[in-house]
Amino acid sequence: MEIIKVGDLVSTRTSYHPPKMIYGNITEIKDSNDEIHDQYEVITGNGDRNSNLKLTVSYFAELDEDYHYDITDGIKYFETHLVKKVANMHNLIFHTDTHLKGTFKYYRTKIDKINSKMDFLRKHRNIIEQRDKKLVSLLDR
Repeated sequence: MEIIKVGDLVSTRTSYHPPKMIYGNITEIKDSNDEIHDQYEVITGNGDRNSNLKLTVSYFAELDEDYHYDITDGIKYFETHLVKKVANMHNLIFHTDTHLKGTFKYYRTKIDKINSKMDFLRKHRNIIEQRDKKLVSLLDR
């Protein structure tokens, strides 16, 4: 279970090839009785007992993403927000605090691995050039 609130960031895929995601904020949460809520405890993974909500989302940006959803190629902000009513919540990704912490940790790990590889490549790039640079620096003292 997860609590969603009005104002939370969500995203959904608009195309698979090339992969594009649009991002927006929840502006309204309605339950199955059409009652409006500021926040709602969402139940997923329980079949018929899943939460049946109608959300209104104001989308404000589109991101072109690579096939692994690692690094965006470009962010396009919409001139006017695209407001949509969403009945199928399976198509939405909720970027809650828990989800964002996991995402940031995932990206931090990738950045650390990339930095480690760059350091390795710098350190071992061409041993003859490195030797010559060290000799020149020693002779200049």
